[in-house]
This record gives sequence, structure tokens and C-alpha cells, in this order.
Amino acid sequence: MKIAHVIDYFHTDYLYQEFYLAKSQAEAGHDVRVIASVHRHGSVGAAGDGEDGRRLLNEAGVDVIRLQAHHPGHDGSWSSGLRAALKAFGPDVVQCHGAFGPTTLRTALACHRADVPLVVDNHCRELNTPAAASPLGRKAYEAYRRCFGALLRRAVDCWVAVGPDERDFLSERLGIP
Repeated sequence: MKIAHVIDYFHTDYLYQEFYLAKSQAEAGHDVRVIASVHRHGSVGAAGDGEDGRRLLNEAGVDVIRLQAHHPGHDGSWSSGLRAALKAFGPDVVQCHGAFGPTTLRTALACHRADVPLVVDNHCRELNTPAAASPLGRKAYEAYRRCFGALLRRAVDCWVAVGPDERDFLSERLGIP
């Protein structure tokens, strides 16, 4: 199976969940590609990722594509050529890491148009997203839901929350049952 992971920031030095998921899928015999921006979260423009992590992914057979991108805000990027990168790979399924942001919307549109199943995971919860509880944050999430909630509910085949708090956050913010 050809599996594409789409994520704004993919670190091979942190060895975070997305790293291990892609690596284990490749080790299980899948053709895995990670499509991410050139930026590093928290250090936009900082040089390179961890050499050990890149080596481990390479040995497992994970292909990592880094797209040029703009960093429009706190926790997201706008990667140039995202749709083309997905189309060129021709995935059987796409997993987008993160439920709130332009990359999620662009991936959902691309997958919906190409009739490719899409899985979206959510790591956000009240504890790690404190601005979401502020008056301005509540309005921003409400606007996101009103503008894009229906599209996401149609285009996403499977929602995955990493825990019950993340499930509740996703359900409340996007109206996902």
C-alpha cells in the first residue's frame, strides 16, 4: 500500500509519533512518503534535522519530501506544491497530521478531488492549546468550524484523536460526532 503522511513540521531529531508511525509502516512493507515543509516547528529557518533519524527512516525505506513553504502563523505552514506532491506519489491513503490549519484543508481538498481516503489525526486539547479557551480563540475556532467544518466532515474518511481530551476538543471545535 502507498501511504502518504502530510505534516507541516516533520522532525527526525525529536523522533515524535509521526516518525515512528511512518517508519513502522515502511518496515511492514508499505511504500511510505512523508510530505512536509522545509521548516522546523519552533525554529523556522533553522538548519537540518537529526542525522540518526534521517538514517533510520532511510534504512526503513521512508521517503521524506521537503517542500518550500511560508510560515504564516504560530503553528502552520503553507507548502508550495503540496497537491502536486500528493498527485505525483499516487497514494492509496493519506494521513494528515493535525486537524486545524491550511495544510489540513488543502490536503482534504486534494484527497476529496482525487477520491483518495484521508485520515486526519488530532493532538490538540485544552491543555496544549490554551489560546483556544480565550474569547478570541473561541471565535477563531468557531469561524474555522463555520467556514470549513462541513468540507472536512465530507472529505475526511477517518478522524483519529490521540486521547479522550483530544477527542473532545475535536468534537467540540469541529462538530465531529
